[in-house]
Amino acid sequence: MVDNQLFCSYTEEWLPREGKDRSTLKQIGWQNESAQQAECCAPDECWSGSECLHNQAKLPDEASVHKQWRCIDGEWRNYAELKYSWDQALWGFCPKTSQCLINPAGNADNNDKPEAYFSDKPPQCIADGTYILDHFCDNGNWTTRSRVIALQLISLAEQQGASDYTVFCDSYQRVLNNYQYLVKGVYAEDYLQDRCTINNVDVPCVNNFCVVKFGSSVVFGVSLNQDIDARPHSFLDMLGLESCPVGRLAPCDSTSRVWYDPELRLVFHSDSAISLKQIGREQLRQGFLSRIFAWMRDMIMDVLRIGPVSEIGASEDYQFIDKTRGFRSLYIDNAGSRNIQGFTENLYDESSQSLKEYMTIRYTGFTTDICSLANARRQNSCYEDMGRQYVVASRPEGASNAMFESWLDVTSKLRVVR
Repeated sequence: MVDNQLFCSYTEEWLPREGKDRSTLKQIGWQNESAQQAECCAPDECWSGSECLHNQAKLPDEASVHKQWRCIDGEWRNYAELKYSWDQALWGFCPKTSQCLINPAGNADNNDKPEAYFSDKPPQCIADGTYILDHFCDNGNWTTRSRVIALQLISLAEQQGASDYTVFCDSYQRVLNNYQYLVKGVYAEDYLQDRCTINNVDVPCVNNFCVVKFGSSVVFGVSLNQDIDARPHSFLDMLGLESCPVGRLAPCDSTSRVWYDPELRLVFHSDSAISLKQIGREQLRQGFLSRIFAWMRDMIMDVLRIGPVSEIGASEDYQFIDKTRGFRSLYIDNAGSRNIQGFTENLYDESSQSLKEYMTIRYTGFTTDICSLANARRQNSCYEDMGRQYVVASRPEGASNAMFESWLDVTSKLRVVR
């Protein structure tokens, strides 16, 4: 019960309103017997045990209450962990645990509108299953559409019974062997270099490419930043197709050489007919992490355990491996007992308060002294132990570093005998 100046408190006494809305009974969200269990607050506020807390729905960078509780539109919601932007530079909270953080200083009215990222009012958070350029929101965690493609290609190779295969993800200049051919009088590279427009902002029409090689088969995949048939930069032209049915992941024509996933705008092209199966979201999380990033985590832990930190680098330099869910470049070569697993990634470094580039590569089963090659290019960048050789490197974004400039030499240009 309220009047203009007083309200009836949960403590069974009349207290001054002090100009505040005290019309709704609110209860504490967690167990705390020593705290006052309820009080009258505004409809969009929450009771913390000692005060009415304002609505935090549009304040993603404001600290949580009592460990991980936040007041969202008048209800306590339990948040198990902070959200981070895709480069780890920003942190905050989102209204839903399944959302991914863009910028805590963004516009909450544009939440779940990824296209608004390319405006003067970018969202704070976007929804699960949506994306911005290559960055993909997977149930509250950032990954990349390139990661989805890589898993799809690995799955294809394994469906064909291939245990030996190579997967390479990087820029089209590094991944594709030939992009100087003509399509309807236009060089293929012109399509790859095209800029598309989102909210009047120019962005690349395509992101990085991934390719898998197994047996005599070669299949590439790429994510698009517009629909496959959007004009004037239609990717269909590059593929020599007139149209592609819109639905779930399906072949574009009867040859089954080109497949398209319109939901994520993923294109797959093979030199022969293929059959792709939709990658489930759980498979995306568990399958890829267990096959790729678990290898990387193990590798870093191995390096830091077996090598003197002063030689290999400070352990905090490689804590990024526990944060990353995507990659800028990826290389995997499985050839019997010999394999190469490596990736590069850009992440925010708290100590320098700037972006850093990281590289990790593990070589297993090689008798060639790869470390001599690596250390000749940059001292103390490689370590060997029990048949495995490890390359680890980091640098401020864009800074000169011989190992990063040798990425192709120490991955895709190495010839693994099968």
